Amino acid sequence: MDKTIYALEWPTNGTDTYGYGAVIDYLPNGEVHFKNERVSPGLAVHRWRQTNESIHFLQSFFLPLLVPGQEYQLRADIEVTPSDSLGLQIQFFDEAGLVIDECLVRTSQVDFVVPAGMVSYEIDLINLNTVEFNFHNLILGKKELMAATQIQRSSQADVQFVLQHGDSNQADVALINRGTTLIPLIYRPNRQTVMVRVKRNQLTDVSKIKLFKKQVTTILTENNLKLGNVSAQGESLSKIRKILETSK
Repeated sequence: MDKTIYALEWPTNGTDTYGYGAVIDYLPNGEVHFKNERVSPGLAVHRWRQTNESIHFLQSFFLPLLVPGQEYQLRADIEVTPSDSLGLQIQFFDEAGLVIDECLVRTSQVDFVVPAGMVSYEIDLINLNTVEFNFHNLILGKKELMAATQIQRSSQADVQFVLQHGDSNQADVALINRGTTLIPLIYRPNRQTVMVRVKRNQLTDVSKIKLFKKQVTTILTENNLKLGNVSAQGESLSKIRKILETSK
């Protein structure tokens, strides 16, 4: 069984965003503020794709692979004005690119079963007379994993997610590169995980090192956690991992 839950962020390339007449602010922590009073109801203001082409030609894509017949859950962390004016739509396509199933909901959470014959899919944010919204992330994973995991957005700018499983007070810290738009959140039974967003050049002087360690320490203290293992996404973050480990 796939033990990974995925956080989906808003890519900054703009190719799948309806930007006509919109004011879009991309914030340093990955959040997006979107305002557009000209978008017609029913139009997608943003789309995440996972297509045949992106898999076969090894292109970058922003959605994880799903297993037909399995039940998943999608959650949206979005603040919308007015409320309930933004929809979540999932469309499933067969090998010919035809829609074989779809769902559209106004709520911030939807459970769904991947249909047989699905080869690719898309997730859309649909305008339902929205004026503006603050987008934080989408969270996607197997329904049973989502039910067993408490995922919260951190109060610290660079500490992105805190995942809680069970009653352990040990927290594994996982370092992820800032700019990653598909973030795997590994499920570890009876372990807590803190996901930390890091720039490659973040720790270039003593003041930045102290600030970084303070942010991680603060989020651990807020959640009554102690530092456990530290993992880094790629060699570029190995130096930062060593600095954190020396603070244990």
